[in-house]
Amino acid sequence: MRMPVSRRIALFAVAACVLEASAGIEQAQAQATAGDLGSVGSGKIVYDDKCAHCHGAEGRGDGAGADRLSPRPRDFTRGLYKIRSTESGELPTDDDLLRIVTEGMPGTSMPGWPGLSDDERRAVVAYIKTFSKQFERATAPLEIAIVDKVSPSEESVSEGRKVFEMLECAKCHGQEGRGNGPSALSLVDEWNYPTRPADLTMSWRFRGGNETEDLYRRFIAGLAGTPMPSIKESFPLDMEVEDIQIMIEDEEEISPEDQKKYDDAMRAIRVKTWHLANYVRSLSPAENPEAAIVLKSALVEGELPQGADDPRWGAGEGAMFPLAGQVIIEPRLFAPTVTDVFVKSMHNGEEMALLVTWHDPSLSVATADDEADGVATTTGDDQAEQQAPMLNDALAVIFPTRISDGARPYFLMGDARLAAYAWVWQAKLSLSPEETGEGHGDVREGRAKGLTRFQEQPADAQDVRGKVAYAHGRYQLLIHRSLGTEDKNDLQLEAGKFIPIAFVAWDGSNGEAGTQCSVSTWYYLHLEEPASNRPYFLGLAGALLTIAVQFAARRSFRRAGA
Repeated sequence: MRMPVSRRIALFAVAACVLEASAGIEQAQAQATAGDLGSVGSGKIVYDDKCAHCHGAEGRGDGAGADRLSPRPRDFTRGLYKIRSTESGELPTDDDLLRIVTEGMPGTSMPGWPGLSDDERRAVVAYIKTFSKQFERATAPLEIAIVDKVSPSEESVSEGRKVFEMLECAKCHGQEGRGNGPSALSLVDEWNYPTRPADLTMSWRFRGGNETEDLYRRFIAGLAGTPMPSIKESFPLDMEVEDIQIMIEDEEEISPEDQKKYDDAMRAIRVKTWHLANYVRSLSPAENPEAAIVLKSALVEGELPQGADDPRWGAGEGAMFPLAGQVIIEPRLFAPTVTDVFVKSMHNGEEMALLVTWHDPSLSVATADDEADGVATTTGDDQAEQQAPMLNDALAVIFPTRISDGARPYFLMGDARLAAYAWVWQAKLSLSPEETGEGHGDVREGRAKGLTRFQEQPADAQDVRGKVAYAHGRYQLLIHRSLGTEDKNDLQLEAGKFIPIAFVAWDGSNGEAGTQCSVSTWYYLHLEEPASNRPYFLGLAGALLTIAVQFAARRSFRRAGA
């Protein structure tokens, strides 16, 4: 009995795939160093399944998704790796690569793969190394020694600030470390792709760890392929020490006195590096903040704060609510700038104040010719959608139109079926990038049926007022609104109820407008209720009852005695 033609074609196709895969594995094995041969083949299978979409089939960082990612995926063929425990100019260790595969790279599109087995992760590391011939020729890399460590202290942090200023770190990272230095938006990497300096106040997003030891290694090694050099290249050396260093590099014999002079100079650099690590770590909270679910609005007496600097707001930036790039509706945004908003709130029973803080490396405002809305505005529900061409920084706070039935609109600012109630702010020309004080808030209240369909309420129906301040890479937007209004289009804010709340942000300098934005899911706002008087009344009633019982008992005893 002859095999059907379709079956034979299928078998031939399978055989061809097997031969192709075998050839690929043999090629990879031919490139691998001795000892890796057993794992490279399985590493290729893992790589093709999990990594090639971004890093490319040949490891050049040119996968199908590479153009949409910022920073772009690493080109493995150059042998340049940012996160290492090895000295400047050295290749990473296998453990360095394994750590990144396992934990990922926070703040990038590179996820961690803890779900893979240890053998699978080590196999993919072995395969990644075949992309660069440098691994074939290299000897064991020189690892950074953790020596001369300086414990964190106020004195060390102060010294670290001096090092930060001396090395002019603020040119990229900004005076307060929020990644907003004057060079921040013009930096490019080894491949001439844009790259941005880290926000040093968000240590939970540091790549390669946020302990002082991690920072120390990062400073000593530098970030290969980026504008961040090794700190050793930044400290000026005495000419005599430079001569000794050249002799050491040329493997010439030096005297014990010269060796001591050189060792002392290197020790001084290491101590200053530890001071810098302690200072940078001090810019972030001691403990990584956890994403909040409920924003608590405290009940206070009297007038609410009229500025972000009111001491009643307390320390810290507030409850953290994560945001992510909007990737559902075209055009999408895969690499947003704003990844978190920090929020505080209080109310006095009549009015609520909401303080929203977020980090943005630049104040972006559209020019006078094309100044328009950060989200498109329509004059009525029957108007066609408009895509705003301008690039203003903007932020929206989203609520449902009512909370009685528990229905929530689509988190992308509602849709045609169910609108969202929104407070929308955007940067204006009146808020100059040179100013660091308070500017015009321009918060608008209205209804939205999507990210590009916001209908502003008439001027006489605007019940929100806002005030914004931008300084050192940080926005602080203060919004006030009465809890209850006479406008039927407004959400009525009620104490004691869990009110859904969400956030949307746009960074104009990152080309964000319309549907290209960062968004949050729904969270909850809870306004603290006034303390009930009932417990006091019950206590008073109990006390009176006790007195009455005692009084009756005394009268009874007196009568019995008579």
